[in-house]
Amino acid sequence: MNLQSFTILTENFPPCAGGGIAEWALGIAEELARGGHYVIVLTRWKHRHRPETLYARSAFAVKKMHGHDWRRFRYIYSFIHQFIRLTRHPNTTIVATTWQLARPFAFLHVFFTNAKLIVAAHGVEITRINERQPVSGFKKTIAASTLTIAVSNFTRTAILHRCSQNDHRKVVFIPNAVDTKRFHRVDDTELLRSKLGIPHASPVILTLARVIERKGHDTVIGCLPQLKKHFPDLRYIIAGPWRTEYKQLLDELVDSLNLSDSVVFTGFVDQCDLNRYYSMASVYVMVSTYIRQRGDSEGFGITFLEANACECPVIGSRSGGIPDAIEDGVTGYLIEPEDGGGLRRKLSWLLSHPRKARQLGVQGRKRIETGYNYASITRRMLDEYRRRLNGNQRPH
Repeated sequence: MNLQSFTILTENFPPCAGGGIAEWALGIAEELARGGHYVIVLTRWKHRHRPETLYARSAFAVKKMHGHDWRRFRYIYSFIHQFIRLTRHPNTTIVATTWQLARPFAFLHVFFTNAKLIVAAHGVEITRINERQPVSGFKKTIAASTLTIAVSNFTRTAILHRCSQNDHRKVVFIPNAVDTKRFHRVDDTELLRSKLGIPHASPVILTLARVIERKGHDTVIGCLPQLKKHFPDLRYIIAGPWRTEYKQLLDELVDSLNLSDSVVFTGFVDQCDLNRYYSMASVYVMVSTYIRQRGDSEGFGITFLEANACECPVIGSRSGGIPDAIEDGVTGYLIEPEDGGGLRRKLSWLLSHPRKARQLGVQGRKRIETGYNYASITRRMLDEYRRRLNGNQRPH
């Protein structure tokens, strides 16, 4: 593919924000720039240092998108920044990390006919579109795109149900990825254990995610009384920021089961400590559920790949895009949502067979190195994009 200009449009970008969308934007920017393409990232910015300073040595540029109250005025701000960018670089390809950010392109591309659009779709921003909300803007955005990337088969299906049938061939599944240089197993976890009050030999179950209802923390907590009969020193680490109402419900559940010494809430985890958390864990668990009435779904589950990259085995639920993140029986295990008995049995087996559990983690690392890294998914994105520019579309 000839070298060209890419403009990555994202509300979330490290170090101002973490999570799957922010990491995806960074990974794609690095790989496109590494391939010789000209890349500029337009993003909201709340860090004390200017983006030009933090990314001064990067092969791509980062510019701040100004604006207040983005949730309310997202369309206006995105329109302004896209218009300015397209006026200066009318041949650029915009890579938008959500369809909401991409939406103004449906109007602007009429005037900037040489510009192209790639939309990334992660999950919940698609499943929250329902019959009670207008979908015309979404349909127009997908119609204006050259390529729409769904990070899971679940998300792809959700898009196909909501866009015009004429645009189905634009929508492809390309999974999420992790940076294998950034995420890797480390041995210096004793200080973290000491900080959290976890004895040296205690097995650890970890969930590292926002503490919200769909993540299934309550299902894990419900397994602990039976597990502790065989693993009395077991600890369950719930890492991540929480919503007060749901945290209170979990606190009540922990108290009712007399598990206050076994469950540890850490709150926000700094990025520099992620490898230690994953490496300390005996198993990583996130058994999310799909809350259909709110469209609250797990689009993929990037933390499963992060844990695998640190050679930690994983357990997830057959919900949303999680089955694309876990290769059942190879990198970890899949159970049905809210299946406490199934989860308990898988946890008991992994905790009883640490060598075999570690083997699953090692296999997870190998899987990422061969196909779930940013070099791989960026190459796939460019291949699919080139195919559509050349008019050679194939069914997926």
